[in-house]
Amino acid sequence: MRKISALCAACMLAFAPAGASEFRALSPEDGGAVLAASDDFTSELSPADLSIRLRRADGGNLDDLRALYRSATLAWTPAEEARLAAMVARAQARLEALAGWLPEEIGFIKTSEAADGGFPHTRGAAIIWGPALPESEGQLDFIFYHELWHVLSRHNAARRDEMYALIGFEPCASMAWPAALRKGRLTNPDAPRDMHVIPYQDGLYLMPRLMTTGRYDAARPQFGDYLLPQFVVTTRDAQGRCAPAADGAILDSRTAAPFVFAAAGANTSYIIHPEEILADNFAQLMIGRADAPNPEVQARLAEWLGYRAPRAD
Repeated sequence: MRKISALCAACMLAFAPAGASEFRALSPEDGGAVLAASDDFTSELSPADLSIRLRRADGGNLDDLRALYRSATLAWTPAEEARLAAMVARAQARLEALAGWLPEEIGFIKTSEAADGGFPHTRGAAIIWGPALPESEGQLDFIFYHELWHVLSRHNAARRDEMYALIGFEPCASMAWPAALRKGRLTNPDAPRDMHVIPYQDGLYLMPRLMTTGRYDAARPQFGDYLLPQFVVTTRDAQGRCAPAADGAILDSRTAAPFVFAAAGANTSYIIHPEEILADNFAQLMIGRADAPNPEVQARLAEWLGYRAPRAD
């Protein structure tokens, strides 16, 4: 993404707080190139992924998906550019405090709902906002910080075990997935791989796994209709090798939540992956949430980052 941005005279907006990353609102051409790039996300896509993302019951291939992404990338309006610039300006002091953790350039991409249902997410060093920015500035800031965590995490991927340990997740040196749990998976662009577990009971563990409710069906056109968060009961040996428990037990989110909260705190109900739990805690830390049920989680995160909140204006 950095090379694309540097060479692109058509990138519409570039701004950077002093000492922090430069943010760019990318043109459709550059944004489409980011989305069509090969990365950890594209390498993990399942047959169910392609069916749902392409909205085709018979599925498709990665080239079809790349073409869709390019066609679904849109141009920013001047009003949207102004809101993004104001958002970055509001975040200036916090971004400067995080400068050592972030890439030099971060892109903003606008897409239609045809691209992954229009859900905000990230790829590489870019934040994809979907077809419209949130209505309120508070929502805009929160989603910005949530997605910024994913960019930060990806930029420091070698330290993910440390990050996830902050909320009680332990790494798996390997994981033997049954065919059903491979083929029916819906891949999260912000967390393409599932390789961390939390303690469950009787010496067993839980691994979050985002599955699908089936291949695309025109009677269910919304991307969100296919999201099925599950928690796979696993074993983990002394060498960190993980495998599904012998009985094949899988918990739903409601049943698994108390065990996740015991390890990771209850500051968010978005528990589908340790990456998402941390992203919400990071966003709460950045906006200064004062009523978090488990403020110690954000305190650990701040200490790990070496982050001190700037003084209020």
